[in-house]
Amino acid sequence: PTGEGTDIAYEIRHPHGPFSAWVVRNGRTSIEFAGQAMPAFHPDMIPDNDLAQIFVYLDSFEQPTTGEGLYVDYCRNCHGADANGGVAQHSLKFAPLAEYIQLVRSGVGGTNYTMRTKYMSERPAEKLSDAEIGLIYDYVHSL
Repeated sequence: PTGEGTDIAYEIRHPHGPFSAWVVRNGRTSIEFAGQAMPAFHPDMIPDNDLAQIFVYLDSFEQPTTGEGLYVDYCRNCHGADANGGVAQHSLKFAPLAEYIQLVRSGVGGTNYTMRTKYMSERPAEKLSDAEIGLIYDYVHSL
C-alpha cells in the first residue's frame, strides 16, 4: 500500500503521471519477474480521478537522499536492479554525467509509451536535481 515494491514488482513511488497512467490503462508484461504481468485497469475499475489521487499519494513520499534510493525510485523500474537494461533494454553504465543530465531532462520518445526500448520519461529539475542525478550516476557506476 505504500508503493515500496515486493519480490514480484518494483517500487512505484514518485511516478511519472502520463506514462504511469498509460501503464495502468494498458498493463505491462514483465521480463524480470518470471510469470508476472500487470493487467490493464479500465476507467470503470479505477476512475481517472481515483487514479490521479493514487499518483498524488505515491508522489507524497519523501525524496530519497542516496544514489541507490534515487535509482530505486526513478530508474530501476525500467532499467533493472543492476542498471544493465531491464525492460528498457538500455544499460545506464555509459556516457559522462553531462549526458546523463541532458537525457533525464529531455527524456526520449515523447509520448510513444508503447515502445519500451525507445521511451524514457523526462524529469524536470524540480523533481530530480542535477546533484541527485549525480548521485544516481555514481551509484550506477559503483555496481
